[in-house]
Amino acid sequence: MMTDKKSLLVGVSIILLTMSTAVSPLYAQERMGSSTNFRNRTPLIIGLEYLKPTEEDRQLRTRNFDLLFPMATFEPMRMTLYAGLTATRVTGEITQLIGSLPAGTLQQVTYESSATGFGPTVLAKFDLFELESLSGALDAAGAFAYYDRDFPAGGSRYNFMWRIGPVLAYAVGKSSTIGISYRWLHVSNGEGVGPENPSYNAKGIGTQFSHVF
Repeated sequence: MMTDKKSLLVGVSIILLTMSTAVSPLYAQERMGSSTNFRNRTPLIIGLEYLKPTEEDRQLRTRNFDLLFPMATFEPMRMTLYAGLTATRVTGEITQLIGSLPAGTLQQVTYESSATGFGPTVLAKFDLFELESLSGALDAAGAFAYYDRDFPAGGSRYNFMWRIGPVLAYAVGKSSTIGISYRWLHVSNGEGVGPENPSYNAKGIGTQFSHVF
């Protein structure tokens, strides 16, 4: 059953990746040809993040790299949907409770838990305001990440990564913006609550660069 679940998730990942690489450039090209105003065009996004742990028993520091392509724009909601890839590098350690309380063997054990992962990402960007060259947005992203080892320690090689947070961007010329972001992150393999799903949370800052080619 577990093998079937992993196969399904891998299949969904491949489909999402294919969609983002095949459809997005065409959509971006169409948007570019429709207007000469940068605000009315949908750019590619490159993002970097550095996130620190929020829990004492999850001392994991996360570094993310995003490459995102525009997929669709929903004007009434002021939302743009992106899809692409996320690469993540996590270093640190976690502390787990093992043993049995009734048997008197319950104890805390600390495991080294560094790993590298990557996978497809979908991001929804909600425009909040525009003020001359300055703009603000709210990002909400979900990713499926496959790691080079069981991560965090005691978990599995696949995880779901959820992120949300604001972005403040400044227009540089007619085709680019550079911005700073704040992120809250949750990583979990979706297998419930317990040692087989050592989820973790983090928060931190990032930067985004967007450009219309």
